[in-house]
Amino acid sequence: MNRTAASDTMVSGTGVRLVLGAAIGAIAALVTYGADFLSGDPAIWESLGGDAGIGLAGFRTFLSEPWSYPLLHVDRLDAPDGIVIVFTDSLSLWALIAKTFRWIGLTAEQWFALWYLTIFSLQGLAAVAAVRSFGVRSLPVEMSVATIAVSAPIMMLRTWHPGLAAQFTLLLAWTVVGALHVGTADERAGRQRRTLVWATVLVVATLLIHPYLFVGVLAIVGAGALGSLARNELAVRRFLLWAVGSIVPLAVAGTVTGLLGSSVDTAAGYGLYGTYVVGPVWPQWSRLWPGNEWILLANGDFEGFNWLGMGWLLAVGAAVLLQPKRFVDLIRRHQVVAAVTLLLSLYAIGPVVRLWNDDPHDVRTPLRWVVGNLELHRYIYGFAGLAAAVGAAAWIWRRRDRYAGNWANVSGLAVFAVVLGLWSVAMLVVPGAIDRVTGQLRVSGRLLWPVSYGALVVGAAVLSRWSPRRLVAPLLAIAALIQVVDVQQFRDQAHDVFRPTDERVAIMNAITAVAAEHERVHLEPDFYCAAEFAQGPGLLRFQDVVVAATRAEAPVDNVYAARQERFPCDPTPTPLAGADVVNAFILPEGQAQYVIAPVGQECRVADLLVMCTERWDAVPADAAAVFSPR
Repeated sequence: MNRTAASDTMVSGTGVRLVLGAAIGAIAALVTYGADFLSGDPAIWESLGGDAGIGLAGFRTFLSEPWSYPLLHVDRLDAPDGIVIVFTDSLSLWALIAKTFRWIGLTAEQWFALWYLTIFSLQGLAAVAAVRSFGVRSLPVEMSVATIAVSAPIMMLRTWHPGLAAQFTLLLAWTVVGALHVGTADERAGRQRRTLVWATVLVVATLLIHPYLFVGVLAIVGAGALGSLARNELAVRRFLLWAVGSIVPLAVAGTVTGLLGSSVDTAAGYGLYGTYVVGPVWPQWSRLWPGNEWILLANGDFEGFNWLGMGWLLAVGAAVLLQPKRFVDLIRRHQVVAAVTLLLSLYAIGPVVRLWNDDPHDVRTPLRWVVGNLELHRYIYGFAGLAAAVGAAAWIWRRRDRYAGNWANVSGLAVFAVVLGLWSVAMLVVPGAIDRVTGQLRVSGRLLWPVSYGALVVGAAVLSRWSPRRLVAPLLAIAALIQVVDVQQFRDQAHDVFRPTDERVAIMNAITAVAAEHERVHLEPDFYCAAEFAQGPGLLRFQDVVVAATRAEAPVDNVYAARQERFPCDPTPTPLAGADVVNAFILPEGQAQYVIAPVGQECRVADLLVMCTERWDAVPADAAAVFSPR
């Protein structure tokens, strides 16, 4: 067979295997959610709540309004000024695609359902692409890795946050890393340009999918390119052209969509949280391993969760145990990527650990009084990080003759020293800037996601070279099967998100019926203050009002928007008068009496929600019955 024919065969084989990986993802989506969810059944979709519900609300509104500038701006949410739906987690990139092709006739709910089918399919495809880029050429290994990837708990748990469920982007970032390194010099030179172009497309697309995923993708892709540069596999000119050239499409995409320059306040976030030290190997739910209903941080929050599943743990563990030398050699080859993943891990993993019981332990507890009362945390973290950075730089300097100026041999350590040094200096000099970045990233444990997917890809690639090779495929197939069995509770939870209870359907229909009788919805307080007053249940009810308003096509003057801070939080609601407005208030239980209704309006209550209107007689009786007099 000549070289051209062999190349065509390889390309054809890759295409078939990518399709098979996508098919595994599609099957996983159908098994997880059920075929009926694609129909856009209102009983499933229009009663959707939480972050998924508010995302659908923005998506639905965007499709129903004409095009405007910025492209992702809508008028009916946060009226009268409107808002960019990036800040309502409304699948911005998918929304642009759906609006471009809305002539097809699909409803917003059907487009939203297709998103889940698409991201699961792309998850399987991307898993195959990633391991192939690292040299794997075994169909059973590729399909096993795809199965593990599409059943990752950290993906299925994000059903209620569909933007963050698009974790195929992280696998594609690792595909870029492998594609830049694998092969001979001639082979790399032939595909570097295409790889870097696709890397730019991936980075821009991920920005429009979700900014949190964008941070992880940019870190891995950038580390891969910098690592190739350090090994003299990528020319300086080409690296600079790519790095500088990527800024332009990012700036254009951010500007025309409204992501940049939006009037939305800076996100407050949840603060400096992180995942457990044992988070990657301690499940939230598991059939085969001791788990806990919710893994909580010391403050009671469950975010930062990073369990990938038993299949991932077995695959990576087997690679380390059976091929330790190859594993270490691969880390040495990808020094820069290894350094960046280490830095991401240090930032993502919090100081809370979990032992053999249900109690979280904060390792800072003995120093909590000193750190908290004397505000020493910035100095402790800053000087500790600076010491580590200086130590790494000193190591390089003392061995400069041994390395003989070979940047590749110390590139990872140098990147570690530079990044950690800059962070440490910033912590000491401008800690507010660090706090702001942390707030934007919200839950730092999420930065461990790209690290974990990289471990899966690298582990499978190393294990695939184990001898005897005939045992590799059965071993990974068993790991995949264990994964599928182990994550059943995650699969059930993801399925149940799309199956609201009769009680929920009733109250959502009732809120919608009230909103439909008015020209606008006035909602108080804002999302941040609802969190302060009514806590978690209040946030969900706040989102419900927005979702119901979009079902009724009524403008609402308040909306979830990146958890923006607005101080002070006024505990006294301010209703708006007029027959064309319905007043909705989220209040702690038992405080409905503090609402002073405008003349002519009657206020009724449904748990934490108070709605005031002059038109209760126009609301259908079954809907009005959901609300009781104050």
